[in-house]
Amino acid sequence: MYLAGYAIECKLKAVAMEIHRCRTLAELAKKWDVDERNVYTHGLVALAMRLPLWANFQKSPVWLDFVGQVSLWRPSWRYDPQDWANARGLAFLRAVRRIYSWLEHNS
Repeated sequence: MYLAGYAIECKLKAVAMEIHRCRTLAELAKKWDVDERNVYTHGLVALAMRLPLWANFQKSPVWLDFVGQVSLWRPSWRYDPQDWANARGLAFLRAVRRIYSWLEHNS
């Protein structure tokens, strides 16, 4: 679950860099006219909101997967000793797969 959340973070950043034709996150920060810390964030919602496809994302069939599961991801899960229930983990991974695919096909 931890690595799957990072996959979404990286995909959101890759989509943004592709849209804005940036080769680095520093360039993306300049395009967005924000402090670099706003680009190096792990906040999935904050990253997604900056994309031009945000409105379409909110109307998409994967939106509920995003707000109900994937947006809850935290990098601190790396250090969380909690043993997630298999059903919860599987649901999270399926949601990540659907969102990643939607981003891939709609950016």
